[in-house]
Amino acid sequence: MKKLNKKGFTLVELLAVIAILAILMLLVTPNILKLFTEGRKDAFVTQCQSIWKMASQQYITEAMDPDGTPGPYCSEGSAKLDYDGDEKLKYYVSVDASKGTISKILVTDGTYYFDSTGQEPLTINTLNSKNVKDVPKDKTAGISCDADGKITGLDS
Repeated sequence: MKKLNKKGFTLVELLAVIAILAILMLLVTPNILKLFTEGRKDAFVTQCQSIWKMASQQYITEAMDPDGTPGPYCSEGSAKLDYDGDEKLKYYVSVDASKGTISKILVTDGTYYFDSTGQEPLTINTLNSKNVKDVPKDKTAGISCDADGKITGLDS
């Protein structure tokens, strides 16, 4: 009689390993997705801060020019900032000429938006991921700048 050489795993052992791997995937996947979402949101905040800095620089440049009329700035029309970033990004920045500070900023990329309305005092530190909101699904197609240079389409 020949002895059977038992090499390999039984079906029960393989099923147990597969079950353990499936449970691990169920636990890990939401955390990985959360990291991706937070990363996108942080990238959007960085873009908002870039718009803020560019608007501040543009305001100073135009305020020093005797013929310049500072702000407001919008992603469409003649009052654009020299921004080379994301082409989907829409922004509106209003400047308080008496204080020389930004009085309102609204930025959206179609997925997220930041609106400074009701946030006092308004500083660049106000632009953080806690203050970034998701754009409602039914609003993403209609976001644009109007004739006055203000963003429309995000109103509830």
